[in-house]
Amino acid sequence: MVSTKRTLKNTFPIILITVAVIWRLYWFNFLIASFIPDYGHYIFHYIPNLSFSSFNVGYTPTDFDGTTWISETPEIKLNIISGEAKGYIVINGEEIYIEAKFVAMNSTCYIYAGEKGDYGTFRGDCSYFKDRCEIKVYLDEDKIFNGKYKTITLYKVN
Repeated sequence: MVSTKRTLKNTFPIILITVAVIWRLYWFNFLIASFIPDYGHYIFHYIPNLSFSSFNVGYTPTDFDGTTWISETPEIKLNIISGEAKGYIVINGEEIYIEAKFVAMNSTCYIYAGEKGDYGTFRGDCSYFKDRCEIKVYLDEDKIFNGKYKTITLYKVN
């Protein structure tokens, strides 16, 4: 009769494989996060929620090179050139230079107003579609409009 009793000797390979898989996933996520601007300090917050099916690669506005994205409220215009989103935002009738970063991994968008973000910034969760991008603004982090807009929708015009 064959014994099915588990001992440390025959359980050790299972434990070793499990630890190795968890270790590799941890460092894989850490390395990815290290190369994404403004994301590295959020890594420990997002690792538990990370799922490979949530990647939005191919759907963010910066994936549609040569296109223009606009919003009417607030008035925003972004031109996508070589994977970078640059344009302007109108505040109190004044056009202010902006840059936008769309992070496909965690569906986050960062908007920097002014040449170096000196006018203000905001961040939000994005829902990506082929013809539009809906940004749900984190109201407590909105340093441009001070929480005036809960959602901003960018439409692709060409």
